[in-house]
Amino acid sequence: MTNAEQIKERVDALVAEGATKASAYEEVAKERGLKPNSVRGAYYQATRKANGGGTSRSRVRETTI
Repeated sequence: MTNAEQIKERVDALVAEGATKASAYEEVAKERGLKPNSVRGAYYQATRKANGGGTSRSRVRETTI
């Protein structure tokens, strides 16, 4: 299990206990010695991976006249 997956599980557990996501990010950040934004990024990285994707949309170039 990756660190991102562990962070996601911990955040989800705190949210299930009634915490907001913002406070859950802060709590996990304190537990792991990270910044809340790093925890949030890891959470969403694990969420994208769990949802079977993370593929980015290709850029459509506009032609100039």
